[in-house]
Amino acid sequence: KVIEASDKLLAMACFCIGTDQIDLKAAQDNGIPVFNAPFANTRSVAELIIGNIVGLSRKVGDCTAAMHRGAWFKQAIGCFEIR
Repeated sequence: KVIEASDKLLAMACFCIGTDQIDLKAAQDNGIPVFNAPFANTRSVAELIIGNIVGLSRKVGDCTAAMHRGAWFKQAIGCFEIR
């Protein structure tokens, strides 16, 4: 229904693995090309994971919550350095 109602749609792109979320038959019937870029987000995902590892090891979330409550921890007790 969405593809048929989209009269200005030029193309559809999937930035993930696969095209299961798109009705390929409807897209083909309406002359809309479908592109797949399965590894387009690989670097961004890797950067997010590295950032999360550093944030969790330094307890950034806990310290941020404490700071919003008015506390300021000058020591890094219980935090770890990533090597």
